[in-house]
Amino acid sequence: MKISCVCGSLIIDSTDGHSTKAHLLPDKLWNDFWEAIDEAIESPHGGTKAQEAKCMALRKNFRFRTAYECRDCGRLYLHDQHNQLLEYQPASGVYQGVMNHKA
Repeated sequence: MKISCVCGSLIIDSTDGHSTKAHLLPDKLWNDFWEAIDEAIESPHGGTKAQEAKCMALRKNFRFRTAYECRDCGRLYLHDQHNQLLEYQPASGVYQGVMNHKA
């Protein structure tokens, strides 16, 4: 995927592990998501096939939205629930690295 930022920069999503990309889950689904993970991990019944089915159900039932941050101007681009790209501009107008994960 390529996003042309209004500042003129190009945001390219061609692989995993980007420091300017995030996956968002609405807070209303947060607890359900973690409960489903716990169930998939801790369920002693059904063996490997049942656990695989539970993992696939997780992927199907919890659709994370993708977000990108422009490294030049700091704008955020988010996919809404209809997969439309929305743009948000930070008040500072500069790149903040809000998606950078510092271990």
